[in-house]
Amino acid sequence: MPSNPLLTAAVLGAAVTLFAGTAARAGTDLERFQNLVDKTAPVSGGFPEKPKFACQCLLEGVPENGAIGAIVQQLSSGRVRLYCYVPRFNAAGDQISTFGCGGPFTILPR
Repeated sequence: MPSNPLLTAAVLGAAVTLFAGTAARAGTDLERFQNLVDKTAPVSGGFPEKPKFACQCLLEGVPENGAIGAIVQQLSSGRVRLYCYVPRFNAAGDQISTFGCGGPFTILPR
């Protein structure tokens, strides 16, 4: 069966384009992992404006034990860590501080 050079070129061109697009989207190992974690926890910089999951701090010996917070992530020394950020509010309802419960904590169901 004779081959069609135009068809072969078109298939090769499509394969190269598909591979290049996949490679460009894939990024580094850290970027792929970060995309996974971003679905659960926003990057911390204080208490998140749009928390994705609530959590309960289970750290014994601190006043925040049993308190409800929001899951956030921090990248430090090449590692991604999750924290349960528990906000503190004043009598007027303004957030005045945040406690970063590094664990143990539990993620609450939606």
